[in-house]
Amino acid sequence: MDLACKWCHTELLTSFCKNNGSHPVVYHASGNVDYTYHFGMRKFSTIDHILISGTLYEKAVIHVEVQHSVDDMPDHDPHVVRLCLQMSFVSCASKIHMPYVAWAKASPKDIYNYHSTLLNMINNTDIHNDTLFCNNLQCKDPNLVNAIHIYANDITEACIAAARLVVPLTCSQQQNRRIPGWSEQDQHLRTSHCFGKEYGMNVGTHIHVTWLTVCDALQLHT
Repeated sequence: MDLACKWCHTELLTSFCKNNGSHPVVYHASGNVDYTYHFGMRKFSTIDHILISGTLYEKAVIHVEVQHSVDDMPDHDPHVVRLCLQMSFVSCASKIHMPYVAWAKASPKDIYNYHSTLLNMINNTDIHNDTLFCNNLQCKDPNLVNAIHIYANDITEACIAAARLVVPLTCSQQQNRRIPGWSEQDQHLRTSHCFGKEYGMNVGTHIHVTWLTVCDALQLHT
């Protein structure tokens, strides 16, 4: 949406910024923005935007510009904002791992348990028969519409809850000690004494080899 034109979408963006306390930097007094996009150097518009908070807009913006370079192949030119941020304290926090369902790790047994758990949860989900058997496509009964929304939400929550109960979850990098490229099925090759002996290495030594060497090593034990 082009802020330089009074289109309906322009009003939507302006309203969004106003309601959320955001400011397009193109309006800043230090701005030097003529256009951000061109169509074959024939039509020009400002359709690329950077939104910042009111505090940054009023106290931190030093300069706003669009870099027009003949070396830039894209038709969108870089939009640059320079800020002056005075910080007296910087803190660092460790990354917080949020586990989520890892379907790639699910075994056939996990999938079977998921189906059983989900079926049990859905069977315990309540819904009025009037809602299910309503065949009026133009039905506008607010009670029925609300009941359908609640039922759909209950099914969604059941799917998520069942998966978290029986399907393996992802783990953090600190907990995951697997070597990339090796699966559990290849564990016997990693710990095999013959594998290290073939390459003059002791068991447990970290081996960094090319893929071709790995393939050769696997063939020795097939």
